[in-house]
Amino acid sequence: MRKRFIVAIAAATAGVLGLAVPAMTSAAQGSTHAQASASCTVTIVNGPDSNCGPYDYPQITASNGFTTYVGIDGWACGSADRSHPSGNDCGPTRLTAANPGHWNVTTKEPRGNTAVLMYPSLGQLYNNPSLSRMKLIRSRFTESMPHNSGTVGWAAYDIFLNSSGPSNEVMITLDSVNLCARCSQVLGHATFGGQPFTLHEFGGPGGELIWIRNHTERTGTVYILAMLRWLQRHRLIRWSSTLGIVGFGWEICSTGGVPENFSVSNFWLHTK
Repeated sequence: MRKRFIVAIAAATAGVLGLAVPAMTSAAQGSTHAQASASCTVTIVNGPDSNCGPYDYPQITASNGFTTYVGIDGWACGSADRSHPSGNDCGPTRLTAANPGHWNVTTKEPRGNTAVLMYPSLGQLYNNPSLSRMKLIRSRFTESMPHNSGTVGWAAYDIFLNSSGPSNEVMITLDSVNLCARCSQVLGHATFGGQPFTLHEFGGPGGELIWIRNHTERTGTVYILAMLRWLQRHRLIRWSSTLGIVGFGWEICSTGGVPENFSVSNFWLHTK
């Protein structure tokens, strides 16, 4: 389920960061990237890759005014055309951000849909530091998402790696509603910072690795480096792995056919 994660932004900064960036789709080329301000609002009519930023956000260690964004990331909205500039499969979506620690998105997605359509999220880009040499990747979040019978979605970190072997995407899911955990294979169990997680693999060997917290939580501290080290020790990612992107937001499949609001009220991400 690799996403078209802030691809136009990554392309713009690839020369500085050394990131491998896929070619932009026509939808991405036509997207709007709002500059950081006291308040920023983008809608999916601006294109599925619409972003607020860049930000210089002190609570994210690596933030420097060039590498931190908040965006809709409608990576699975379907083909865009003049009649459907946001793609044929996504409903009305509006994102408003004060900064990466205070932002929200309201969206209306089809009832009964179980495939991920978008990942409204903040994204922090990195210049490929070696995981083996890093001493800290830790984050704290506070978020709120609907838990209605028609809601299908989950709050999660999404981490993209380079030189990591077959699996280059690791998710850490904290808060979820109507998540189909049985749709993926269980690889193991572990506890980090007193929090129990189950490791799943989506898409078979070499697919996406997903840590799912055994009990949902809407606020907490996440020991990201410890979770990646576990994957290295168990040979699921290589010791040569480097860090490309850390994102946090919600994978959204359905809002039951009605508008629902998802919000972040606190976020920090410390690395060294």
